[in-house]
Amino acid sequence: MKLNKTTMIFGAAGLMVIAALAYGVAKQGGVGPVTPPTLPPTQLPSAPNAKSTVPGTLTLSARLSQSHALAGQALGSAQLLVDVDALDLKNGVAVPLDVAVVIDCSGSMRGDLLENARRAAKALFANLRPGDRATLITYNTNATINVPLIDASQHEGRFDAAMDELLAVGGTNISGGLQTAREVLGASDGVNTRVRRIILLSDGHATNGYTEVSDLARLSNDIRKGGVSVTAMGLGSEFNERAMTRIAAQGGGNYHFIEEGTSLSQTFEREFKNLETSVARGAALRISLANGVTPVQVYGFAHRIEGQQIVVPLSEFFAGQNKSLMVELSVSGTSADRLDVADIQLDYFDLSRRDQATARANLWMATTSVASVAEGSFDREVLIRRQQILTAQTYEAAMERYEAGDNDGARELLQKRSNELQVANRALKSQKLDEEVNVATGALKDVGRYDRSTPKGKAAIKANRARKYKLEISR
Repeated sequence: MKLNKTTMIFGAAGLMVIAALAYGVAKQGGVGPVTPPTLPPTQLPSAPNAKSTVPGTLTLSARLSQSHALAGQALGSAQLLVDVDALDLKNGVAVPLDVAVVIDCSGSMRGDLLENARRAAKALFANLRPGDRATLITYNTNATINVPLIDASQHEGRFDAAMDELLAVGGTNISGGLQTAREVLGASDGVNTRVRRIILLSDGHATNGYTEVSDLARLSNDIRKGGVSVTAMGLGSEFNERAMTRIAAQGGGNYHFIEEGTSLSQTFEREFKNLETSVARGAALRISLANGVTPVQVYGFAHRIEGQQIVVPLSEFFAGQNKSLMVELSVSGTSADRLDVADIQLDYFDLSRRDQATARANLWMATTSVASVAEGSFDREVLIRRQQILTAQTYEAAMERYEAGDNDGARELLQKRSNELQVANRALKSQKLDEEVNVATGALKDVGRYDRSTPKGKAAIKANRARKYKLEISR
């Protein structure tokens, strides 16, 4: 379609509005929209992006927040967006699994919660394929191996019998459950040819073993380093979602908030089906930043910074899965012709090829002496992702106020973000942002409807933190 002059003016100005909203919120802690400068009707160049052309089950693509920097001037700030997408293979690659189901059997699980856990775990064990192996571990004050790691063809009702004998009593030793699962799965063979996963279920706060969130997160990270990923499932309205999200993030697995125990079976089934269609494991990003480029913030993912490198473990991928990383950068370098920003490398074990694989991408900005070209070269996809990240941060900030009893403050943050999303989407026209407006509106209603100390209020807090977790790691 041919663009007329009016359309080009709106496109440039619209992108500048969104960029101003994004940077204004980021730098001023939520202080309102910044009035953008008026731009001439310049045809906008597309932002630089790179996509790996190396064949494999994972595709690496990366892009920067803008394509052009003003020659002779330090850029200041920029965003780096990295997406890793798994091929949507219909049936995965039939990789055998080693699964440890780790169930909270503390006193608070008494009654329907434990009964729902029984049904969900029984269904999972019944769906194991020949060659899959599983173990059942429970924890209360201490941890117990109820069924050792055995092949699916050998269990002969052992899991069902063990589940029927469970009792809910005592404290909550999450770390004991995780450590025991690590010992059991750590002794299994086939590190590269099998996918190894701990599925942790809890309805409460840790009262025994490690009780600090940081210690539980560190333990989960250590488990991941040993080739075992950790999924955390929080059940009901009393569990510690800060601990469970950190366990999942550091463990390289998934996080699930399960408000009603009756939906636990569906969550177990979804987790297991994803594992069945695994296409890659042991994935890790290594982002090497150019001189003059430094990381300011890495969103969502566990990571470590080694000099000019950012290392981000991504663990397993199931068929069709996306993981999306955004990094805030400080860019002080200048150049006469181009500005190098980052070299990106993705290493993983390709389960379809049964071999290590590597994908690479290189990112840089062109320089220009025309200010309007630099100011108008923002990338739409990065701006959309930036809006998602800002919304995720708002959910956390609003829930902190809500927990503290500042309902008005929580509503103010959510209303402001909803308004900003709507303004942003007039230019960006993204279905994903439309959906997020609806989610933010729902959160706004919950904060106004429920007292924070009620089960519904507590569930609202957990639901919004689960939404934050999901937004920060996937598009």
